[in-house]
Amino acid sequence: MVAERASTQQRQVAMDEFTAQKACWQKFAGVNDCLRRAQLARREKVDSAAAQEWVLNDLERRSAGGSARAAGQAAELRMVRRASRG
Repeated sequence: MVAERASTQQRQVAMDEFTAQKACWQKFAGVNDCLRRAQLARREKVDSAAAQEWVLNDLERRSAGGSARAAGQAAELRMVRRASRG
């Protein structure tokens, strides 16, 4: 009888600990999901900025060939980009 009670108590302690650990893992999973979403959003912004930079660099290379119009377009795009960064 005493052994049964001790065994039941041990099982209850183990279940309580498991439940507490499960709650922690669920919180952890939520944090990871949040971090993953933030990283994806950042990656999209960085990729967009890189693509804009490539366009500007291309315009500048073309303007080095003598086109003042292309140089003006590149300068205008840079100003717009800086303004959009806020």
